[in-house]
Amino acid sequence: MDDNPKIDIFSKFLKEFQDKTDRGASIMAGSMLDEKLKTILYDFPIDCKQTKDLIDGYGAPIGTFSSRLNLAFSLGLISEYEFQDCNTIRKIRNDFAHKFELDFSFEDQKIKSLCWNLNAPTPGDKETFKNKPRQLFVNGVTMLNANWLYREESVSKRKLERPDWQDITWRTRE
Repeated sequence: MDDNPKIDIFSKFLKEFQDKTDRGASIMAGSMLDEKLKTILYDFPIDCKQTKDLIDGYGAPIGTFSSRLNLAFSLGLISEYEFQDCNTIRKIRNDFAHKFELDFSFEDQKIKSLCWNLNAPTPGDKETFKNKPRQLFVNGVTMLNANWLYREESVSKRKLERPDWQDITWRTRE
């Protein structure tokens, strides 16, 4: 393997992800993206117990994939394209996780339509993927994963620091 642990993890994820069933791939993709969002969100706010309580753990207000996605987008930590594609992948994951149809797959018309709506750039003309929804899904997940590979480092450079509000308050009154 590479000397870069992030690349190693990325490679291992891709191998396992592509070997999964349709249901397994969708659930694994959702879990991975949710975990990446959580990591990105931890690197932005002030380090304190309240941050952890908001983002992680049972009953955390920002403990769901959807709420993390909305917060990351509203704070400018992910792009509009990333927000839209991640939201589409979240919907696909939810459909696979909550449907108990043994033959449910990427060939389902609703899932096909969601995959077609993914905005990630494709190798070549997107039309060649018209009847390959799983490939569009894999491509979309892979592009997001690649985009976010080093996002935490970029976000941590913008990390919030608690200002001395007392000092600021009194200075403005002078």
